[in-house]
Amino acid sequence: TRGTLYFSTLTSEEKEKMLKFAELIMIDTISSVFGILDGSSTLSGGDFEFEVRINGISTEDDLQDTFLGFVEENIN
Repeated sequence: TRGTLYFSTLTSEEKEKMLKFAELIMIDTISSVFGILDGSSTLSGGDFEFEVRINGISTEDDLQDTFLGFVEENIN
């Protein structure tokens, strides 16, 4: 595909920057989803309430923080 052809023409440094950018997008997206699930973030127009439990323990305000802590500890 055209995207694959474009990527193959990049220098090693450009490829590394592009992959780092993709990684940042994934981290931000996952963090946003976890924030919505744990209640620390909201969706616009969202008039609903739900609770996520893991092994019977509420994850309220913990999923996003735990994920971001993991990222900070494990990703350069």
